[in-house]
Amino acid sequence: LKRAMEQGRPYGEALAEVEKVAGGVVDLAPLKAHRDKGVLSTSELTAQFRQITRAVLEAEHDKGQTSTVDRLLNSAKSVVQIRRVGADVQGDSAEALLARAEHGLKTGDLVTAAKEMKALKPELRTPAQAWLDQLEARVAVDRAVKTIEDKLKTSIAGAPAAGKGGKP
Repeated sequence: LKRAMEQGRPYGEALAEVEKVAGGVVDLAPLKAHRDKGVLSTSELTAQFRQITRAVLEAEHDKGQTSTVDRLLNSAKSVVQIRRVGADVQGDSAEALLARAEHGLKTGDLVTAAKEMKALKPELRTPAQAWLDQLEARVAVDRAVKTIEDKLKTSIAGAPAAGKGGKP
């Protein structure tokens, strides 16, 4: 199940097997929403981020264009984009939020990446919304798997070992 989910593949069959084995010990409902299509893998989300960044920055530049000169300057800027990157980029500008989101993606901190993307102004978040929905689905699935693993470990650790505590 976990391997299929990490690879972004549908995991309905694997989930059904886990459901049989788990016997109601864990709540698998959070995983059922995406079982037929799967969710994008972290590497797929990261690979798509460059296009998302470009779309967000273009939306930011487009909203301020008022004159022909503005449009020409922004058109020239879109050919070559230089932006700050890393977790230490301060502020709430689109560039800063994207930098911290990218750092979250690269370090596997998808919760931070989602938080930074959701902080974008609505008109800037729009071109990234479908991608953000996929990121949030990945976060939800990862969180559910972690909870399930923890519950299974606890139930296994709490189960009496064979031959101990039972009849002699």
